[in-house]
Amino acid sequence: LSNSASFISIEEFFKKYKHFELKVGDMVVSTSGTLGRVAIIRPSHLPLMLNTSVIRFRPKDIVFRCFMYQYLQSNRFKEELETQASGSVQLNFGPMHLKRVKIISPAINILSSYENCFSNVYDRILLNREQNQELTTLRDTLLPKLISGELEVSQIQNLP
Repeated sequence: LSNSASFISIEEFFKKYKHFELKVGDMVVSTSGTLGRVAIIRPSHLPLMLNTSVIRFRPKDIVFRCFMYQYLQSNRFKEELETQASGSVQLNFGPMHLKRVKIISPAINILSSYENCFSNVYDRILLNREQNQELTTLRDTLLPKLISGELEVSQIQNLP
C-alpha cells in the first residue's frame, strides 16, 4: 500500500478550496469506479476536502438527515447510480447525472417523525463507526508489539 495523501497550505485552502471543505455530518457517495459507497464524515476524518470521485450531500435541515442517509444506502439509489453512470472502462457518476435522479421526499411532518424515530439509531451508527476506527488503530498499534515480544498481554490488560 502507498500513502497518496497530498497536503496544501492553510492559506491556499482558504483562498482556493474552502468550498470543498467537508464538515462533520456530511455524507459522501463514491461516484467513480465502485459506485454508491456511502460515508458519513466524522470528527476523526477532519480536516478533509472533497475530491472529484465523490459527491457530498449536506442536509439543509436535521429532519432530512436520517431519510437522506437511508435513501443513499437504498437499492433504488444504487440502481439509479448504475443506470445514469457513464464510462466504458470505469463507470462515473457526476453532478450532471445526479440532476436526472428523481427523489420522492415525504412531507416535512413525516420526515420529522422519521427523524425522531431513527435519530438514535443514526447516532449509534456514527458512534459505532468511530469506536471501530479507534479499535482498529489500537489493534494495529498493539499487535506488532505483541508479536515481536516488545509487549506482553499482562502489560495491556489494565488499559482502559
